[in-house]
Amino acid sequence: MIIPQLPSERLLFSTVRIKVALADGNEGIGTGFFFRYSAGDDKSVPVIITNRHVAANARAASFQLHKAIMVNNISQPSGEFFTVSVSNFSTQCIMHPQVDICAMPINLLLIEAKERAKSEIYYVALDESILPTSQKLEELGAIEEIVMAGYPIGLWDQANNMPIVRRGITAVHPALDFCGRAEGVIDAACYPGCSGSPILVLNEGNYQTKTGMIIGGARIILLGVLYGGPEFTIEGEIIATNIPMRTIPTAQMRLPMSLGFYVKAREIITLGDIVKRCVLPQRGD
Repeated sequence: MIIPQLPSERLLFSTVRIKVALADGNEGIGTGFFFRYSAGDDKSVPVIITNRHVAANARAASFQLHKAIMVNNISQPSGEFFTVSVSNFSTQCIMHPQVDICAMPINLLLIEAKERAKSEIYYVALDESILPTSQKLEELGAIEEIVMAGYPIGLWDQANNMPIVRRGITAVHPALDFCGRAEGVIDAACYPGCSGSPILVLNEGNYQTKTGMIIGGARIILLGVLYGGPEFTIEGEIIATNIPMRTIPTAQMRLPMSLGFYVKAREIITLGDIVKRCVLPQRGD
């Protein structure tokens, strides 16, 4: 098992495969990622962020998690992993009221891991330090390379419990709200199972700014959360649809366009405000 050092290696331990049991008896696959909200005074609220449509109507969910070991008082991945299930998944999630994202506090997962697997979970949480300000987005170019990590058509490295990582580019300038909504667009193939994937600008070694300056060092910016993409019908009508979770063959007359829509990162901040109101004691309580 690798010990993550580079940002790209750390990303491998940030995502989690979510297998949901739906109320209608079907199953689906989605992607989630660990995120840590700051709560002040060295406190934080760790959550798993995914799409609202992944959690909706899910009566249960199972998570494939890495087992942690302590080496010189430092948590590291052991190379072993285990599955933890959560009942009433949809009600465990805190939903964003306007856009297609939600968050599940991971306290229940931590408890289940200790009780059932007798283990701590190893994960690398993304955090607010990599969420871009409006100014940071304006400093980006119209065409930036992006990476996304997830589980397309349910695929993953089963032997090592690792996601599939792919590259693409921004299809709309990251500083612009696509069609006036809190959304962006990427040029990348987006398949069932990728719902909830983090979309990141990730550079290692050095990168070039839009003014032509070469900057040494790594850069990681969380642009948002993948939720869907446009398709066109055989008749030529273009429609936007959520990326489905079911991966069984189905007959359909819609063709994907190798584009993806993502909820912009500022909505992760909005969701965090809701999460903290829900899980943290309020003054006067």
